[in-house]
Amino acid sequence: MRDGRSLIVAALDHNQRAELYVVHAGLEALAAQEAVRHAIGEEVRVLSAMLEEDRSLVGDPPALARANRRVHRQIHLASHNRHLVQQLDLVTAPWR
Repeated sequence: MRDGRSLIVAALDHNQRAELYVVHAGLEALAAQEAVRHAIGEEVRVLSAMLEEDRSLVGDPPALARANRRVHRQIHLASHNRHLVQQLDLVTAPWR
């Protein structure tokens, strides 16, 4: 939201976050379904390599969290649905 001069970030209360999480989960599921249908071979190889690399991060929670966001972003892009990617960008913003 903008007040005319600067960006204002609205804090979400517990109920709003819970509602947003439901939307986020549904969009993530849709992205995964669409990625399965539309991902090209190179995208599948990239995802597979990312998951393989992530095994080495098990003892490093911050690195694992970053890797998890990267994998999810790759799944979003592999859906080949720009509107879905835009909506996921909006609902994942509070968790970045």
